[in-house]
Amino acid sequence: MTVGPGTPGFICYRRAERDQRSVALARAQWAEPARRALYLLRDVEQPISFDKYVLPFASEAEVDALELVAAVFSTPAMTDDAVVWGMGEPLDELPGGAASWTSVGFDVCDRSGTSGLMNCGYGGEGSSLASAWRDRLNRYHLLVDLDAAAELRALTDLRVMEHAPFLVYGIFCRGLTW
Repeated sequence: MTVGPGTPGFICYRRAERDQRSVALARAQWAEPARRALYLLRDVEQPISFDKYVLPFASEAEVDALELVAAVFSTPAMTDDAVVWGMGEPLDELPGGAASWTSVGFDVCDRSGTSGLMNCGYGGEGSSLASAWRDRLNRYHLLVDLDAAAELRALTDLRVMEHAPFLVYGIFCRGLTW
């Protein structure tokens, strides 16, 4: 998937100067089957998300950290207020150039970075949503295309109203080894 500056709707905001994520901590917390059953729509080795509770921040000493940048994508029905959340300065290019990053898919997060895809729980509606969305998720539990992400964003705004509005985030990584 090729997305980035020049893609229609692309608005890139880097949410942290040094956004390193801990794969080791994430693997430990996602090992629990009950957590996977409540928060994931399909089984994956390790979910990737902008959400720090899905993929925690790494310590300065962690050597196999994953570097992550989240970019906001405009979608139909998204209000202008949702884009101007104090997310930092817009970037014209991904840090170090787009060629150094791997686009891994799309997440749907609220203003605080809580993932509506992987951190709002599915409870009793999980099995019906899983059957509807399972094939639209990739090996990182991210949505495979912008249209699917826009559709899930609208659904999540209604399903998890206390966190709305949600935005679509393109997730870009460096240091991805699985």
